Amino acid sequence: MKTTGQRIKRLRERKGWTQLELAAQLNINNSVLSRIESGHRPVDDELLVRLADLFGTTTDYLLGRAERISESRAAYRSDQSLFDDAFLERLYRVAFYDDDRELSAEEKKIMMESLIDAAASIKKIISRTARS
Repeated sequence: MKTTGQRIKRLRERKGWTQLELAAQLNINNSVLSRIESGHRPVDDELLVRLADLFGTTTDYLLGRAERISESRAAYRSDQSLFDDAFLERLYRVAFYDDDRELSAEEKKIMMESLIDAAASIKKIISRTARS
């Protein structure tokens, strides 16, 4: 069975990315990614979720609890109706336009990083409230 680090490396190589490229996308140091891939450093939960999202797989696959790269999730599929074309268009306009000016590639990158950070923070809040 492959380790988490080996699975991450395999997925990275399938995308044709170097360690430097993946580390930059994850906003982590390349040496951290290298140690994760070699099995010398564990992956924290938040990074594991970001990796699963980035590679379009599940955390179970990365952890070795599932053998298929992508597992279908019925609950997630049923929620897709929430994201109709009108909603996605509105989200795109709000996130990537300043009035009628489309953001530059660098501004879009900053926006995406901000949205990811915000989503992670909101998930933590929801998780804490659900336990209370």
